[in-house]
Amino acid sequence: ALHFRMGPFELLDLTGLDVSVEVTRQVWKGFGEEPRFALAAVAESRVSAGLLGRKSGRGFYEYGGEGRMRLPRDEGRRDPSISADPEPVRVRLVGMAPDLADGVRALFPKACVASDDDAVAVVGPVGSDVATEVRRLGLDPRRSVGVDPVFTDVVTLAGAPGTKADIVAGVAASIRAGGRGAVVVRDGKGMPAQRIAAMIVLIAADAAGRGLAAPADIDAAARLALAYPLGPLELGDRVGARRISAIASGLHALTGEARWRRSGWLEARAGRMQRLADPSTETAAAPI
Repeated sequence: ALHFRMGPFELLDLTGLDVSVEVTRQVWKGFGEEPRFALAAVAESRVSAGLLGRKSGRGFYEYGGEGRMRLPRDEGRRDPSISADPEPVRVRLVGMAPDLADGVRALFPKACVASDDDAVAVVGPVGSDVATEVRRLGLDPRRSVGVDPVFTDVVTLAGAPGTKADIVAGVAASIRAGGRGAVVVRDGKGMPAQRIAAMIVLIAADAAGRGLAAPADIDAAARLALAYPLGPLELGDRVGARRISAIASGLHALTGEARWRRSGWLEARAGRMQRLADPSTETAAAPI
C-alpha cells in the first residue's frame, strides 16, 4: 500500500503558496520554460487573493489556532437525489485492461458482480476519462461509472456525463461493502491519482534524464524532504514504467498539454523493463 503523509494541497499550504509559486517560476525559467514545470493558474490566483496557506490562515484549506487545519464541512453539499444511506448495486466490468480486471473485481462483494445488461457498467480508465471510455465501448452513459483501476487502496470513481448521482453513490456503496474506501469525483481529463503519480514520475525522470542527480539520490531527496514513503522513481517502479508511460501518453492525447509529452528516458527503461530507481540493474519492473 502507498500512503502519502500529506496531500499536494496540504504541502502547498505548509510551505506557503507565495514561496511555492516563486520557486516554481524560477525552476520553470531555469529550465527554458519547460512545460512540465509550468505554474498552475490556481496557485497564482490564490496568491493574488492573499490566500497563502497556514501562515495566512487560509490557502486551499482553512486553519485555526496554532495552524491547525479545519476540515471542510459537507453541510449543504449533499445531492438531495442521493439517499443518506445508498444501497449497493450490481455491477459488470466492461473493457477493463486484463491485468487490472481481477484487482477491480476484488473491490466488490461477489454478490454485487454480475454480467447481465441490467447491472451498472464499470469501466477502468487508464490515462483517460470515463466519458471517453463509455464512448469507446458503446455503453449507456446514463448507467456507466468509472473507477481508477491503478490505485485501489482507496478507490476513486466518477460517473459518466448523464449518469444519475444515485447510481454513482450505489457503486460507491458496493465498494464500501467490499471493505474499501471510495471517493466520488467529477469526471475530468484523467483520474486524479493517475495524473498526480504520472507527473511526479515524469518530473523525476526528466531530472534523471538531464543528469541532475542519480535516480537513488532523487528518491532519497523526495523521501527525506517530503516524507514520501517511496521516492518518485520507486513509485514508478511500483506502478510500472510502461503503465506510467501509457497514462502520460493518454493524457497528452486527451488534453494536448505539453507537460504530458513522452519521456525518452522513461520509455527506454520501460522497453527494457529496467527498474527506474536503479537503472544499472536488469530486474523487471512492477507488472504492467
